[in-house]
Amino acid sequence: MQSINKILIANRSEIARRIIHTIKSMGITACAVYTDEEQNAIHVKEADEAYCLGIGSLTETYLNIALIIDIAQKSECEAIHPGYGFLSENALLAEACESAGIIFIGPNAASIKLMGNKLGARRFVEDLGIPLLTSIIGSSLDEIIEKSKALPFPLLIKAAAGGGGKGMKIAKTLHELPEAYESASREALSYFGDATVYLEHYIQNPRHIEVQLLGDNLGNIVHLYERECSIQRRHQKIIEEAPSPSLTQPLREKLLQTALHIAKAMNYTSAGTLEFLFDEEMNFFFLEMNTRIQVEHPVTEAITGIDIVREQINIARGLPVSIKQEDIKINGHAIECRIYAEDPFNDFMPCPGNMTGYILPKKANIRIDSSFEGSEEVSSRFDPMIAKITAHAATREQAIFQLISYFSKVSIQGIKTNVEYLSEVLQNNHFKNNNISTGFCAQHATELQNSLLSKKNIIPTEYLIAGVLVNTFFSKCDQTDTIWKSLGPWKSFGEASFSINNMEYGISYKLFDSKRIQFNLNNQDHLVELHSKDGQLYEYTLDIHQIKCWISNDNTSKTFITLSGFSFEIDRKDVPDISVFKNKKINKNNAHDKDLRSPLNGKVIKMNVKKGDKVNKGQTLLIIESMKMENKILAPFEGLVEEVTVAAGDQVTGQELLMKLHAYN
Repeated sequence: MQSINKILIANRSEIARRIIHTIKSMGITACAVYTDEEQNAIHVKEADEAYCLGIGSLTETYLNIALIIDIAQKSECEAIHPGYGFLSENALLAEACESAGIIFIGPNAASIKLMGNKLGARRFVEDLGIPLLTSIIGSSLDEIIEKSKALPFPLLIKAAAGGGGKGMKIAKTLHELPEAYESASREALSYFGDATVYLEHYIQNPRHIEVQLLGDNLGNIVHLYERECSIQRRHQKIIEEAPSPSLTQPLREKLLQTALHIAKAMNYTSAGTLEFLFDEEMNFFFLEMNTRIQVEHPVTEAITGIDIVREQINIARGLPVSIKQEDIKINGHAIECRIYAEDPFNDFMPCPGNMTGYILPKKANIRIDSSFEGSEEVSSRFDPMIAKITAHAATREQAIFQLISYFSKVSIQGIKTNVEYLSEVLQNNHFKNNNISTGFCAQHATELQNSLLSKKNIIPTEYLIAGVLVNTFFSKCDQTDTIWKSLGPWKSFGEASFSINNMEYGISYKLFDSKRIQFNLNNQDHLVELHSKDGQLYEYTLDIHQIKCWISNDNTSKTFITLSGFSFEIDRKDVPDISVFKNKKINKNNAHDKDLRSPLNGKVIKMNVKKGDKVNKGQTLLIIESMKMENKILAPFEGLVEEVTVAAGDQVTGQELLMKLHAYN
């Protein structure tokens, strides 16, 4: 057995925190890494030691193998845990560790190479007799186009060295193939250093089910059962559950034995996951193998009681897997939901920015894997995931209920998130009845949006206005303050106007004392009385209604309210937007009515037009990469490009001017 007293975690965010938790519980020193902008990050605070990667791109920091090895050596770490993403499936890191005499907590380089390249992995499992989807391989776009004629559309373009939904695009027609091929190749080169892609027959309405494995260096390999990961957007999972609700016991056993057969054939060690696609007749096909810990590992830990990170570390030390296959049982049902900073009803576009409120309450049977501990900035440089919420219950129905109840008490404000969307999916009858596939989010987009909006519209407008008034007049009052100190630009009586859900409302108000205010909306008087305030949590009475909600503000005229599990943004219209003066690039007083502005923070990675070009409505003008996702910026109308203010490689902020367009009509 090899001794490990100190481990470097070559990762960040929630997975670094999760690994640190197990490392410290084993009495091992946990060392973190971070970039200049992350020196106050929670994973840095929780580690025993932390080392700066400097400033620069991911290639210069988290993907810099030489730097990671140097830090490990100088800090006298005996081992490196790569987490997931970044260098976790990079054989060069495993080889560098071996050369430096450092233990790599993961499989050997040969296994990573074998399964890291999807084409090589396909050949390996095909020789084992495992079913595969028909694929096309070509060295150029012209060759791919010619060979694609042998398969029916739609086709899936996939990065040969990829995973995690990166470098993956769908071409529904031959006309869409060139752009999809180019985009997938570009992502593959950016994230995996290899632009090679291949085409695969796309199964309509597939299920995505995977098997968690553990293998040691003594020849023992066990499975920890399966996970269903069919609820996805942009080819990335957002809801995962274990066990799969879709498998009969004979089919489960066949799947598990197939996964074990592959792992044993390659003498696999450490934690790994074999992923499969199921068609509508429940025939399954090998998809890929991830030679690392998965984002969704908490659901497996919940139903088996096995700490997968602890097993990884002990396997790396030379110990056997701690539990025999016959002793691994399924205990209940677990569901994990990933909270992302994104807009679910705008193609899940990333929405980085400063959170003004962050409440993830602790609750029994709910596991929280979070990137944050409070209201912080969600950077556009990294993945948009904020947290993972996992419920464990006796049945699937109970786990769903627990999550729905939990999300009604979550409050993340100041940025758009998918919290409400996740809750809506969980409440959808198709999901409850397990009528799901990887196309679920796209197929039910309109239904989910309409259902959510109808529920939000039930919340009376006066509830929200009351919240703004309570927050404005009473948020700063304490024993040493007077009501006049808290008024700011407000008077003890007057008028105000608000924009809520694109509707404008005007009120008159009268302040009675430090806890009561009356306002008139649509010729009806309402009396508001504050009962308690705890941070951003307010409890007040509106007429006869008891209201409990979370309220926060940004540095503009906006107020954010979370009420009954729904988030609202209220903009006060009778005061100036001070962001106009904070950022000259967003000076609305000089805004051209045909200005095209960036909807998000990110990096311009491709410009498709130049000054003087004619464009059609819906045409891709440029592509902005944000939070490891490509986002197409489309022409809002047919017109002429009058001016271009950014170039490929530029970093842009939300609402920054990209170009000016002249409409033909």
